[in-house]
Amino acid sequence: FNKRIVVIIDDMDRLNGKEIQNIFQLIKFIANFKNTIYILAYSKNYISTSIKSFLNESNSEKYIEKFIQVEFKLPPLDPQKLSQFLKNRISDKLKLLTLASYILDVNYCLDNYNITGSLKNIRDVKKFLNSFLIRLSVVHPKVRFNQFFLVELIRFSDPVSYQTIFDHYYLL
Repeated sequence: FNKRIVVIIDDMDRLNGKEIQNIFQLIKFIANFKNTIYILAYSKNYISTSIKSFLNESNSEKYIEKFIQVEFKLPPLDPQKLSQFLKNRISDKLKLLTLASYILDVNYCLDNYNITGSLKNIRDVKKFLNSFLIRLSVVHPKVRFNQFFLVELIRFSDPVSYQTIFDHYYLL
């Protein structure tokens, strides 16, 4: 047949070294299928480090080049767009949860605090948002939204610091 088959393997940077090797081996063994294209999505640094440690491969770049013929680097995500994405998503979710009164607080937090050090990509935003909204639904209206938002941001991005704050709350 003359149709193309495109195989997309996303989030390879969530795999361990053995799983990464298995994916590469699988591609190697079946890559000769006519009209088959593989698209792999991953963090090159993570894959390279995993290959070095798991396979004891000193030149992980050369190893990766055996399997990757064409590489496309994606540009970094614009921090303003990431912040806007969070603002839109959290506003929509707050409306659904009948917590729309917090939308002004969300806008204040996102307009006045730099979240880009804590939330680096869409995956982080979604994970943070899910966790934040679950916790907020449990504690509202007993907390100040802005403070709760910032504490949850610390909990998400720096669990060690959060645990220190939690363990020593009486010093605050």
